[in-house]
Amino acid sequence: MSFSGGPISEAVLIGLGSMTHAFDTNQRHVQLPLVAPTSTNATILGRRIDRRHRPGYYRLFVLNQANVPSIARIVRLE
Repeated sequence: MSFSGGPISEAVLIGLGSMTHAFDTNQRHVQLPLVAPTSTNATILGRRIDRRHRPGYYRLFVLNQANVPSIARIVRLE
């Protein structure tokens, strides 16, 4: 995944939605630790999946220092 929006400040996974009756009980947000972020790339450390981080499909975003997100990539946690 390439990024051209400035220095990378964070990476997050957002669970895909499953709306029903105006609320989403399946919504997930996972903050990912970064190693040596630069303006165009960073190493993202994987996290152990527990009850809060269920296996499935997520949108991966990286954000710059102004908190502007990238275009999401769909990833799968197993």
